[in-house]
Amino acid sequence: MIKEYNHSAFALHYELVLVSKNKQRIFRKEIAEFCIDTFKKIADNYQVKFLDVHYEEDHLHFKFECYPTTNLSKFINAFKSASSRKIKNNYEDIRQMLSTGAVWEAQYFLMTVGIESEDLVLHYLDKIIRCDELHHQHKIDCDDK
Repeated sequence: MIKEYNHSAFALHYELVLVSKNKQRIFRKEIAEFCIDTFKKIADNYQVKFLDVHYEEDHLHFKFECYPTTNLSKFINAFKSASSRKIKNNYEDIRQMLSTGAVWEAQYFLMTVGIESEDLVLHYLDKIIRCDELHHQHKIDCDDK
């Protein structure tokens, strides 16, 4: 749940909602799974870890976690571009449904997903700070931060 990177600890969880262009009903199971696979492939290049997905016929909800250094707008645009291109190349019926040729609406909705923040802070303080004190006072190393 808490990750460490470059002398910092963090837990960054997001939900991304993407809507098909003009709310076209294009996300049958096969297309949604195709998008999930594309999301996972793109995610590897951006230090993003896929957690969960929910979809309806006209939109997708992706839950994921990432690093503080992740450029989310670049990641989202890379996913939208790659998935759009692959959908149009692999699914003729979908391509014909898209009057403008675009798979996605230009805008997207991104929000942080609630995690019990106070519990995470207490965990950080208990594990990280306590281990640092033990190390300084007694020269004990804590590997389980």
